[in-house]
Amino acid sequence: MKLLYTKKGLPVLFRHTDSALVEMRYYVLCGPVNELTSKEHGLCHALEHTLFCGTNKRDNAEIKQAWDKIGAYYNAFTDYDHTAYVNTVLKKHWQESYEILADMFYNANFPKERWEDIEKGAIISEIQRDQDNHAEQLQESVYADAFGESYHPILGNIENIQKASVEDLKKFYEQQYCGNNVVFVIAGDLSETQVLRTLERYDKIRKTAPTPINKISFGFNPDPVKLIRPVEQALISAVKPVPFSRNLRYRIALSLGLTCLEQYLFQELREKRGLCYGVYVDVEDSITNNFFLNLSTATDLERLPKMQKALKSSLENFVDKGLTNGRIQCAKASETFGYASRSEGVSSAADVMWSAWKNQIYSDPFDAHLSIMDRLDNGTIRRAMTKTLEGRFKIGTMTSGKE
Repeated sequence: MKLLYTKKGLPVLFRHTDSALVEMRYYVLCGPVNELTSKEHGLCHALEHTLFCGTNKRDNAEIKQAWDKIGAYYNAFTDYDHTAYVNTVLKKHWQESYEILADMFYNANFPKERWEDIEKGAIISEIQRDQDNHAEQLQESVYADAFGESYHPILGNIENIQKASVEDLKKFYEQQYCGNNVVFVIAGDLSETQVLRTLERYDKIRKTAPTPINKISFGFNPDPVKLIRPVEQALISAVKPVPFSRNLRYRIALSLGLTCLEQYLFQELREKRGLCYGVYVDVEDSITNNFFLNLSTATDLERLPKMQKALKSSLENFVDKGLTNGRIQCAKASETFGYASRSEGVSSAADVMWSAWKNQIYSDPFDAHLSIMDRLDNGTIRRAMTKTLEGRFKIGTMTSGKE
């Protein structure tokens, strides 16, 4: 990874890859953590939609037609602390495709009719879709009850979206899409000179300082949550805060430990007892300066008490009985393979470069990761996981109420 800067000061994360494709992304440090008042809840995600609505040069249909004509992939997504606009295209079209992306990103004209008649309805439908997703609803309920008013969903709420005007969106855009909130990421078979020359031609980064965000701190309520819904099986979602650090050695140790934890829980809950189809473990790291350990699974209603007991004992026994040298070695091999393969693809390279930048790693993250992995001792992983599993999980369950 090379860290470059345009003449206007835009940070550019670039990785050369031998690929027929080029991937380009504008990242904005704008997510729910930037929505400082309840009136702003959902505006970051709304902006993700409205930037595609049109510019002074192209309307919504013309933006899509311009990309479709060259076979480009285009999308966007919002996370807790950032929004990303993604564009992947054949190398021979990358400059043309970048001009469209830059036009959309910097010259959005927020057409009122499109916002009121089309996008509001689309976003409300998206919110309702998540509300109809039982697993999603359970996790959101667990997070909201665990962390209180400091937490709100990425999509916002229907009432806010109904009330939001294009003036609200424009104001929020002006406050957030500027200065050091914006980073550009690009991977492909290009030279640094080619990248900077094209960006200098079309990029219009504004040096205005973005509105500062409040430092977010979460209390944690570990009391269980129980929801009753028309489900066929009992859903389980658990969360707990874990120690946060930008130290890459710690983060790698945590990642390896969690891989081992997921494998151990799968072995104990499915392979030995047949209580579930799968168990899923990950860390939510996109809420600035916070790590949250997530665990999810499901079982049939009759065996929920047995599952809860087995899950509790498995978590208690993991460090002593599950975090074996053999399992750690397998996790290291898997992670090394994964990082080596990700270094070859434009999309995965963009993912890793963004994660490195966000965690203040400015050297090549692939080389740094693999170098640390080679030297990481098992004791460091065990200490990281011992600390991670200290304290209570907040456990949410969703059942039909018939058990």
